[in-house]
Amino acid sequence: MMLQVLYLFKMSAPQAWGLGSFSSPHYQTHNRARLEHLASLRLPLERRSVIELGSGPGDHTGFYVSRGCTVTAVDARQDCLDVLHERFPEVVIVRADLNDVSALAHLGQFEVAHCYGILYHLEHPECMISALASVCSSLAIVETCVSPADGLDVLLVDEFGEDYSQSVTNRGCRPTRRWVFRELGRHFRWVYVTRTQPDHPEFPLDWTGEFPGAGLIRSIYVASRTELKNPFLIDDVPSQQEKYRPATDRV
Repeated sequence: MMLQVLYLFKMSAPQAWGLGSFSSPHYQTHNRARLEHLASLRLPLERRSVIELGSGPGDHTGFYVSRGCTVTAVDARQDCLDVLHERFPEVVIVRADLNDVSALAHLGQFEVAHCYGILYHLEHPECMISALASVCSSLAIVETCVSPADGLDVLLVDEFGEDYSQSVTNRGCRPTRRWVFRELGRHFRWVYVTRTQPDHPEFPLDWTGEFPGAGLIRSIYVASRTELKNPFLIDDVPSQQEKYRPATDRV
């Protein structure tokens, strides 16, 4: 049984709410680090059918469009989807609340499910994992904020819905890494954690120490219908990870 513990989310006042939340230097730097890292994993992501969950205004959508993928973008906010449609008119847009396990039932099947930065903005993260598994025929990639605890708990948090980069219901969660790994394993035969982490302070490398304060910490998972022979993936929840550095930074 999932243990839920109330945890009040401490946040600083945003410089801009609504769509302006996606324009801050911090947000853009964070996105670049995540997408550079995703490209480094050498996953089979070209010319695939992709469902992007929690798409926001499309800051990750171009990653797949540029690789010849057909993309369906899902978000709970119409304002975000309107901007995404202006940027990528070829992308199918769907408005849905991913707290609802049936939200994706009518959309068919997709080879890849891209789920970056959405799981922890939900009150019912198990619903999204179940929903994405129902429409994903091959590969799911999940990036989420997590609790540093080592158990199987999900901490509930308060969020600020007027900030479009946060929960539409004003409630989110912080699952542990092992909870995410286990829940993905309920639906996919093979589940992995990335050997490397993006080069950004929110992605820890050492999970054995203390995590003081209320800063965000993140982890990335790959779930697959078939076994992946990939040196960048680990089939367990590691206590230590490596930092990804672009080739131009390596000695």
